[in-house]
Amino acid sequence: MAFNAKTIGSLQVVPGPVEPGQFPEPTEIVCIVADKVYDACSQRICLDNIATSVLVPLVGKTNPQFDRCENITITLLPPGFTVTPLPDRPGFVRIQATFQVTYDIVVKYSDGTEQIVTGTPTTFTKDIVLYLPEPDPNNVKFEAKAECLFGRVNTDNTINVIIGIFIILKAVITVQLLIPSFGFCPTPPECEEFPANVCDEFMHRPFPDMFPPQLWDIIPPYGGK
Repeated sequence: MAFNAKTIGSLQVVPGPVEPGQFPEPTEIVCIVADKVYDACSQRICLDNIATSVLVPLVGKTNPQFDRCENITITLLPPGFTVTPLPDRPGFVRIQATFQVTYDIVVKYSDGTEQIVTGTPTTFTKDIVLYLPEPDPNNVKFEAKAECLFGRVNTDNTINVIIGIFIILKAVITVQLLIPSFGFCPTPPECEEFPANVCDEFMHRPFPDMFPPQLWDIIPPYGGK
């Protein structure tokens, strides 16, 4: 779904990449309330000491093998972020937190049958320093993604996995910002309705070519390309 463009002078303004020379002068300066990131850091974490998960094999199935991990979720455990100001570094704080990782393991048998095993939850801690002039735990945010780096079904029907974590921690404060503006966004285009039946979908298809191609459509004349 595309955005509708807004005409400012001779230019069309629309959310997205800006080409050189296609950035018009702002029409106003506005005060907005926004979350400003004062500081941030990123880390990679390799969880290679996760307790094994237990597989209860399906009856009549043989040769279970690790296939993949699914539904990896990273949550902040209570009491949340602990924020401690550093007396010798004004504005800087120590941030401590514990996160839990939950996940499902997909095991595949020799006949292609898949079985989902609930993985044993694991945790990891962070103890970092960020610049946060208002030392409130609510001003600390995080984003995280994870993936399975390794998995193995052992002969005793336990499963080992190694999970890699990408995490970003941010010091964020809600502030009022003065910024250039192009005014309010125009009304967006109408929503695309999901087709309720095959006839609805058919009625929106482009018309097909009704005639077979001619020779010069396949082989351009006079050596053309």
